[in-house]
Amino acid sequence: GTVTIGNSGNNNEGALLANGDLLVNGGVLRQNRGLVELDPARTMTIQNGGLFDVRGFYHADAAFVVTGPGSAWTNTDSLSIGAFGTRVASVFRIPDTGHLGNPPPNEMSPP
Repeated sequence: GTVTIGNSGNNNEGALLANGDLLVNGGVLRQNRGLVELDPARTMTIQNGGLFDVRGFYHADAAFVVTGPGSAWTNTDSLSIGAFGTRVASVFRIPDTGHLGNPPPNEMSPP
C-alpha cells in the first residue's frame, strides 16, 4: 500500500514524526509537500521492493538503509544530509540491489 504525507497544493500539510525506527517493507511512503522526520538516533529501512518517494526537498539527519531488489529512495528535488546540525551524522547504506536517486527506478533508461 501507499501512505502519503501532505498534499499536492502549495501548503505543507501533514507530518510523520518518527521517534523510533521506521520500516518501509514492500510499500510506498510518499512525502508530498508534507514532513517526514526521523529522530537522528534512529534508522529508516527501505526493503523488499519498498519505496520512499520524496516529492520535493528532504533533510536527512538519521541513518538510512535501502536494501533488496526494487527497493528505492527517490527525490524530485535536493537532498540535504546533516542539515539540522545534529550530533549524529547521517549514514546511508545502499547495497548494490537498492537505489537512491532521481528519477524512480522504473523510469530509468536501460544501461
